[in-house]
Amino acid sequence: MDRDLSLSLNRAETFSFINPWIRYFLFFFSFLFWVFSLLIVAIGVYAKVQKATDTVRDTFLIDPAIILIVVGVVMFFITFCGCIGALRENIRLLKIFSFSLTLVFLTQLAIAVLGFFYSEQTRDAMGKFVKKAIVHYRDDLDLQNLMDYIQKEVIHPPSNICTLLGQWRSVTT
Repeated sequence: MDRDLSLSLNRAETFSFINPWIRYFLFFFSFLFWVFSLLIVAIGVYAKVQKATDTVRDTFLIDPAIILIVVGVVMFFITFCGCIGALRENIRLLKIFSFSLTLVFLTQLAIAVLGFFYSEQTRDAMGKFVKKAIVHYRDDLDLQNLMDYIQKEVIHPPSNICTLLGQWRSVTT
């Protein structure tokens, strides 16, 4: 009789609502992104400290170091909830994690849809952003490197589509 009672208690103690494979899979990837978020925050803080200049208040939102710090901190808290929630089987933290990921996804989706439907206003807003960045181009080395990268890789990529189409047409004719 005692043996049946102890066996029943062991099952109750080891019962889990979460499959162990899913639990450790979620923990592993949450931990990986948690460490990655700490790295992003550290790089942002390092860049901000190395700059050691008073930035103009107009460029505060376009400062790459500030953007890295903000994204890293948000990512840190979201992945922390996922990591600890999965490890401790804390349903409240897992719900916060799930809600946060859903909120981030829906926000990105809404921005993409609004950017598509209001493409003219988006183009104007991006133009104002770029003009403001160009005014402070020489003031901030990080901003200068970001603008150079955008111009080199996004606006004028090395493998231009026109060059590829021209090569394709010469091969097919």
